Amino acid sequence: MSQAVETTRDGLIKAAIAVFSAKGFEGGSVREITQAANANQAAINYHFGGKEGLYREVLKASIQAFTELSPLDADRLAAMDGPQAVETFIRTQLKALNRRDQLGRFLRIFTWETLTRTQVFTEFLASEKLPIFEVAEIIVTKFLPQNTERNDLSIAIFWLLSQIETFIRPERLERPPYNLKVDESFIERLGDRLSALTIAALSAFGADQRRSFSPASQAAPSL
Repeated sequence: MSQAVETTRDGLIKAAIAVFSAKGFEGGSVREITQAANANQAAINYHFGGKEGLYREVLKASIQAFTELSPLDADRLAAMDGPQAVETFIRTQLKALNRRDQLGRFLRIFTWETLTRTQVFTEFLASEKLPIFEVAEIIVTKFLPQNTERNDLSIAIFWLLSQIETFIRPERLERPPYNLKVDESFIERLGDRLSALTIAALSAFGADQRRSFSPASQAAPSL
């Protein structure tokens, strides 16, 4: 591959990351991507086979960036207790989603998928494991009994991942009807509140699971 061709390919991926993180797969247009990369649609078709192929490359880059850049290290989280792990998870994502660096853009791409799941992403998950799901599982299992059914565990994982989605585009909160001032102070307060609510909810769910598996709850009713 020549230097010029490789430069075009890399430029398209970089532009796609910016567009998809801001608008999601459905909202991000090929025209926006090609304009930002100073390329044309034929280049996307040549390098990636179309918009879907380009998005798959962005998802691959997202996994690599998360592994290399995210402070949500699985071993570090595993050593924490439940509340500490939740707070670290919430605050890390809030800071990343509301800054404009590389990790923030990749996290927003994952968060868009919790809002509107795409077929490309669904197919991608069939062959790739997202680190964010591993992190979420580590956290929720700190609150749940070991015999929790896989379906219930999955529900808790997806619920945890969805806690940040409302804040994927904080500028919306600054508009009517909310009219909030989204600054560092707001993000700090939001981290406190979301952490407390998430810890309470997971603790309650864990307690409910333990009750459902207790011998008393499984005893046959007396006649």
